[in-house]
Amino acid sequence: MEQIIAHPLFQSALLPFSVSLVAVLALRRFGWFWAGLALALGFYASVYLINGVDLFPLRSTQKIVLAGLIAVALGLLLDTLWLRRYIKSLLALAAVAVVLWLIWPRLNRLE
Repeated sequence: MEQIIAHPLFQSALLPFSVSLVAVLALRRFGWFWAGLALALGFYASVYLINGVDLFPLRSTQKIVLAGLIAVALGLLLDTLWLRRYIKSLLALAAVAVVLWLIWPRLNRLE
């Protein structure tokens, strides 16, 4: 079993597909809006097997994964709210904040 779980094909294809399929079948009864969450669940199941869960201290790869989790939550929130006028501005501001968060340690070392 350990060999199957450690195999790259299982980690990058079979597990995400299986998790996404089960999640979409379970969530579609609540509407297709929530079924879209299945893609993120499959991706993060793969991330869990490949990288593990240790979030602290944050490295760049862990920051990208955390930014993705925040993006999924923000996307669901913006889809439920009727702030269509401000969505582009909020997403642009969030993207700039994430980029600065990712490169800030590197910028501090350049001084």
